[in-house]
Amino acid sequence: MEVDWLKRIALGTPKAGEGHTSEHKNLCLAIIRWAPVPSGAKVLERYVDEVEKHAEGSFGKIKGFRYLLQDKPKGTMLQEGFIEGLKWLGKKGFVFDLGVDQHNGGKWQLEEAVEMIEKAHEGVDEQEKVTFIISEFSFYVGPQIW
Repeated sequence: MEVDWLKRIALGTPKAGEGHTSEHKNLCLAIIRWAPVPSGAKVLERYVDEVEKHAEGSFGKIKGFRYLLQDKPKGTMLQEGFIEGLKWLGKKGFVFDLGVDQHNGGKWQLEEAVEMIEKAHEGVDEQEKVTFIISEFSFYVGPQIW
């Protein structure tokens, strides 16, 4: 359903009541969608192949993938399959959208994210290293006095 909706935005073919018009396609420069990154490279590759088939003419706008980590247990980012999936994304030229929530999840999420990035880049040629986009970075610095 997400691919269908994003495809309609990217191609300028909205359904009535969706809240966008055909002109909005010019505003859609890139799509970052969910993917089963922890499942490893083979599953991720099959998944992305299916997304490509389903996305049709909008697949060129898919520049990367995300896997929501804010609510996952410690160690999720460091699992072998997750690191393998990140390396596959980099090899294919996709970015990874990283979201951590230090305020609600704890400082360990930041520490684990740094280790994850190091492992994902370990032994990988520079041009094939996955790029990380930190889009949902939430932290708490204490009470603010205005």
